[in-house]
Amino acid sequence: MRPTLSRAENMPGRELIQDLCKAFKHFGNTERKYSNHAFAQNLWWGDNRNIRQKGITQYTISPWQTKSAPQMFRSYLFNGYRRLSGEFIFWAIPFGIAYGIYSWAKSYDKWQNSKEGHIASGTHH
Repeated sequence: MRPTLSRAENMPGRELIQDLCKAFKHFGNTERKYSNHAFAQNLWWGDNRNIRQKGITQYTISPWQTKSAPQMFRSYLFNGYRRLSGEFIFWAIPFGIAYGIYSWAKSYDKWQNSKEGHIASGTHH
């Protein structure tokens, strides 16, 4: 991945390396020797513009060859039914128990707050 222009604009580049080589020119003929080496070594983190990498293989497929959801509804009808029926016991039994408790509690609360319930429990409003 190449860095964006805004990210790469403040990166030290060839100009900085050439300026450094000119500053150290009195050490001998080092400008040509170190300019390319220093430029290759002076890359910031994530900047791989000049580094050759080996062993990286990328495979792509044409966007015209791909299908985002081929036969999505047809396959869900059969495969979804198969998957849900396999899990039916694990969610239907707890749901049935919980719904039974809920309906019993609602009917008991309705009876308890009725005139009949007050008379049976011995309390009056």
